[in-house]
Amino acid sequence: MGSSPRKLTNDHPRRWQEIDRIVSSALAREPAERAPFLNEVCGGDEQLRKEVDSRLAHDRPESLVAGAPVEEATQLLASRAPAIEKLGRYQIVRSLGAGGMGQVYLGHDEQLNRPVAVKLLSSYHAAEEERMRRFRQEALSASALNHPNILTIYEIGESDGANFIATEFVDGLTLSERIGRGRLSTEETLKIAQQIASALSAAHAAGIIHRDIKSANIMVRADGLVKVLDFGIAKYEQPENETDTKKALVETMPGAVMGTAAYMSPEQARGLAVDVRTDIWSLGVVFYEMIAGRRPFVGDTLMDVMSAVLERQPPSLSATGANAPELLERIVFRALSKDREARYSSANEMLADLKDLSKKLEFAAESERQSAEHKPATSYLTRETSGSIAVLPFVNMSSEPENEYFCDGLAEELLNALTRIKDLKVAPRTSSFHLRARTQTSAPSAKP
Repeated sequence: MGSSPRKLTNDHPRRWQEIDRIVSSALAREPAERAPFLNEVCGGDEQLRKEVDSRLAHDRPESLVAGAPVEEATQLLASRAPAIEKLGRYQIVRSLGAGGMGQVYLGHDEQLNRPVAVKLLSSYHAAEEERMRRFRQEALSASALNHPNILTIYEIGESDGANFIATEFVDGLTLSERIGRGRLSTEETLKIAQQIASALSAAHAAGIIHRDIKSANIMVRADGLVKVLDFGIAKYEQPENETDTKKALVETMPGAVMGTAAYMSPEQARGLAVDVRTDIWSLGVVFYEMIAGRRPFVGDTLMDVMSAVLERQPPSLSATGANAPELLERIVFRALSKDREARYSSANEMLADLKDLSKKLEFAAESERQSAEHKPATSYLTRETSGSIAVLPFVNMSSEPENEYFCDGLAEELLNALTRIKDLKVAPRTSSFHLRARTQTSAPSAKP
């Protein structure tokens, strides 16, 4: 960055993008580290330093320490966004917020007369011509997916030397905002998770890995339809080799890293090569967050969060106070296996388990409803037939070991239904499962 001052005008998008990037990077640092950082990046550009200092003056350090640095940066940048009036054929209506890649605006497509979301890419991305070319190819691939749960990309364009992306505008809440309003029901959680898994399945089939699945990148409309944002964009942001990846975690857009570290898979946090299973891990994090109302991996600093991702197991869902079925917890923790070989091998496989669980819960709810409707007759019957019963798990007769937990789940559903019958003593699950283990151990081998 040169030492001669540069004129700061609202019709110079790259200049404002540079300021946004510096402010975001400064906010990601401890207050004591900001002055040396700004001295280095601003050099002798007094006008640049003055504008950056002016924005940072609105920062509240205590809230950053409390745990929301990215949100603080986003609000700050959005509230002081430059007055850009037009990008290409899109008339800018207002700012929607700021993120790791740049500023996002609500725009109006003058040719097709429809609302759009316009993302103005930060200048440091646009300056890398080869990576920008690959980004365009990946974004175009994503736009060709035509999936109901994937945000549609309308155009990748350039205006006054600034690169932008125009997409459909989704009127709703981010999943992060929805979670902030209170825990979701199991039914709502499963519906959202299935839509995300369906979007990932389609993208993976097209060879696209998202790499930045998080609750802030998922929109939920009022009618429950889910849209996954930024397909192709996150992949563009990833460096091409291990050395560059490790460097990027420290040097490139710390705000963006801090915003996604809690959702990174262990291999992604280590800077290793990733595949579709990194998206499955991130979906597991989002799934946990919806159920528990908090993220599974937390910490006071970026390094604390990444250490938790790499080394610690999150609390069980029941420990967070969530009322989650055991089968649901199994799905979540399979997705969150630190050994990626133990995770779901595909989003489609995870989607199948989510749908199966939804059917089981619907069946259980319907059985409970019918039981409540026939309560007098049931009460009469149980007075005459009171006694004790134990429910053994069903035997997995298939050749697929992963079906074992479905057998256990069927037994658990039956056990839960029986416990609601008056005067009927039902042996606890631990006893009946222990009996099965003893039977399997002591049973003689079958001979021809």
